[in-house]
Amino acid sequence: MGIFKRYTEDDAVRQIELINSEMRSIRLAIKRYDDRLCAANKSEVERHMFTIMNHARKYDRIKREFQAWEIGMLNGRTVPVWNGETTVVAMWELYFKQTTLYIADRQKEI
Repeated sequence: MGIFKRYTEDDAVRQIELINSEMRSIRLAIKRYDDRLCAANKSEVERHMFTIMNHARKYDRIKREFQAWEIGMLNGRTVPVWNGETTVVAMWELYFKQTTLYIADRQKEI
């Protein structure tokens, strides 16, 4: 929380860290079943996805309150990714979007 603003860049990064933690848990759940999303781990993955979506909504709410220059500063900040990489926030958002869409599509197929 900022002094004059409700949210700061650090609040957004904190949500990214919480999402990363849940994504790591999903990776472990999938890895236990030969790197597959299957009926055996579906409920565990759904639980983590529910928590991730809550953090993602809060992240979006924080980002909506930022001015253009604050968004630019945030997008250039380096953050870790759940798979061990380190990248800028703009690229992290792309990874997150692609991964969550993939998991959601796979969940529908099960």
